[in-house]
Amino acid sequence: FSRRSYSDQVPPSLGIDNEAVASGELKVEEEDVLVVGSGPAAYTASVYLGRALLSVAQCEGLMAGGVPPGGQLMTTTHVENYPPFPLGIQGPDLMDRFRQHALASGRVRLLTETVSALHLPSTQPSSSSSTNTHCFWARTEDGRVIRSRAVLLATGATARRLHIPGEEQLWNKGVSACAVCDGALPMFRARPVAVVGGGDSACEEALFLSRYASTVYLLVRRDRLRASRIMQKRLFAQSRVRVLWQHEVEQVIGDQRVRAISVRDRSGELVEQRQHEEQEQEQKQ
Repeated sequence: FSRRSYSDQVPPSLGIDNEAVASGELKVEEEDVLVVGSGPAAYTASVYLGRALLSVAQCEGLMAGGVPPGGQLMTTTHVENYPPFPLGIQGPDLMDRFRQHALASGRVRLLTETVSALHLPSTQPSSSSSTNTHCFWARTEDGRVIRSRAVLLATGATARRLHIPGEEQLWNKGVSACAVCDGALPMFRARPVAVVGGGDSACEEALFLSRYASTVYLLVRRDRLRASRIMQKRLFAQSRVRVLWQHEVEQVIGDQRVRAISVRDRSGELVEQRQHEEQEQEQKQ
């Protein structure tokens, strides 16, 4: 990270008026490193960069992807598998400790803003010997412009939501996006659970949940799985997993926790009615 002379011209891709920069109306902020993200990886990166005595701006994002600063752990109630906390810790409390650790070096600025545009440096050598265009530029949704010598992207992942009635209200109250994180909790043990999807991830989640749940219903919108052959073989060999082809969830039902889900097959038949009829036939037999 040797000191270099950079061009003062903001790249056109950022949509910034260079005249505003030249007149001082808009200030370009300079940092050694820009970190984009706010999960454990992003805060850990800022910790190490701060310890290396580099100036850091970390854009945490403001509800980027529908997730608050801190990442998916901000929507997790009880984290039981993080080693330093044998009794567990609330997800938001854990992320607050990550945040405070990043600030401890005194060289990290945390910006609760979402990066809306990022300009990567050209790989071609600069035609001018007096300036160096090999720097990164970023613009946030709030209009802040940051120039840095390196950018670290740690944006993490976001769960794919179904956007159906009851899903948001019952999130972490029986609705989850991580079987490994939540599958062993008492609310799922010895109970029927449902997994939505037909790829490798859905099959892997269903197989994991079969260790704890009484029955795992895999709801697949199509008439076949997209999962790999080996994953399908493992799934069909598990007696606790029941695949419902061409089915989709319409609603999550419950108050303080999930009580049921409303499921419909692609032809319009209510699964709840059919399952009720199957139970009556089993009782008669």
